[in-house]
Amino acid sequence: MTPWITKPIPFNIGQGAAAGSSVVTPDFETDFPNADLWTEVGTDFNIASNKANNGGAGNSSDQRLYLTSGLGFTLSNSLWSIRFTYKITTAGGGIGSGVPLYVSDSVAKPLTSSLDMIGVNAANPRQLATAYNSGSGFSAGTESSALTSGTEYYIQLQRTSTTATSLTIYTDDTFETEFQSPITQAISSSIQDLDQLAISSTDNGSKSTPQNDWYIADLKVYDSYNF
Repeated sequence: MTPWITKPIPFNIGQGAAAGSSVVTPDFETDFPNADLWTEVGTDFNIASNKANNGGAGNSSDQRLYLTSGLGFTLSNSLWSIRFTYKITTAGGGIGSGVPLYVSDSVAKPLTSSLDMIGVNAANPRQLATAYNSGSGFSAGTESSALTSGTEYYIQLQRTSTTATSLTIYTDDTFETEFQSPITQAISSSIQDLDQLAISSTDNGSKSTPQNDWYIADLKVYDSYNF
């Protein structure tokens, strides 16, 4: 399967495209048919059964999947959306267990001090939060309520301006029923030129495998567009 546009979805006029448009299609998408698009770092993360799995990775080593050739375009510095499916399949140890998705200006671990990045952080033990790095350290935002192990959630991460992001967790694959109110985070406007995408451990502690097992699936990236 090509990672590019395959299926239109309803479009909300006035948000990121010319008035009069009726549909919006992702600028990048993949249902993880295989590992061909990805470079694997470490031995825990893997792609199987149309999912990117963290393999129960802990926080004591560099475990990652990243797009070998990047997104193929640079995201807007003020307006974009990313949607994906997220599920904790097995609740393991009590640590924050990774960064299920982030976009960045270079290929690097998400906590690398010199990195520009925006992403979703997996907190302790089963919450999600927004996160960013503006070249001076990793900063996680307000955490969601704890998710339920064994339940699929539908995640929407948006950059809503040069200085803000939002995270909305849905309980249905039509992205209509919110798990809770959207979580916002103020970020630095200096975070720019994001053209890489990765799925990662944090590599900042001493807990090894196994920890929480989770996967992401059905990844879609929409540049210059908010829902």
